Amino acid sequence: MIRRLRPFAAAASAAALLGCALLMPAGQDGDDPAWIRIGPSSGASPAPWLTFCARNPGRARCAAAATDVAMTPALQEQLESVQATVNASYAQRPDPGVGDDWTVMDAVPAGDCEDFALTKRDMLIRQGWPAGALHVAIC
Repeated sequence: MIRRLRPFAAAASAAALLGCALLMPAGQDGDDPAWIRIGPSSGASPAPWLTFCARNPGRARCAAAATDVAMTPALQEQLESVQATVNASYAQRPDPGVGDDWTVMDAVPAGDCEDFALTKRDMLIRQGWPAGALHVAIC
């Protein structure tokens, strides 16, 4: 059976495995790219995500258009494999110092929640998943 997931539904499925929640803070509508529309409400892109995108424009694929994904058993298996690999290969640790620094865990095999999510997202993109189907949200 093939399930067709809308971008938000794909993000919710991935977020459940990636360990992040999909709850966006209340925001304002407008042309500012820091604001995104989710259904009838809007949410703000968190500042650390915008900083991550500015530091990693090629890797982050921050401007990727939302896209649908046909979730097949093979893709579900690939998603679960990435989940298991990252969870087994990296250690949980808070960001050092003050502030929240979002990063893909390449050089340091440890990070906090969003570092795990970004590492899993990066691995899935490198395996051919469309960036527009892999959204990161915080609560």
